[in-house]
Order: sequence, then structure tokens, then C-alpha cells
Amino acid sequence: MQRKRGRDSTNGRFIPLEEARRRPRETIVETVKKPCPEKPERK
Repeated sequence: MQRKRGRDSTNGRFIPLEEARRRPRETIVETVKKPCPEKPERK
């Protein structure tokens, strides 16, 4: 599963997605993949 995240390009902080789409010159909309659950080690 993938999620969209808004990031401010001037300071690198995450911002709401609606605000990122409103300011395309100053922001980036990233696609972040959900991390896979780690499998326990086998002995």
C-alpha cells in the first residue's frame, strides 16, 4: 500500500496534502511505501 505525503521544499517538513497541492512551486507530493513487516529470524 502506498500513501501520498506533502513536503515543504524549503525546510523539508511534512505538511498537509491539500496545502502541498495548493502551493506546487514550494512543495513536493511524495509517494511513500508502507514498510513490510519484519520476519522473525530462523535458527
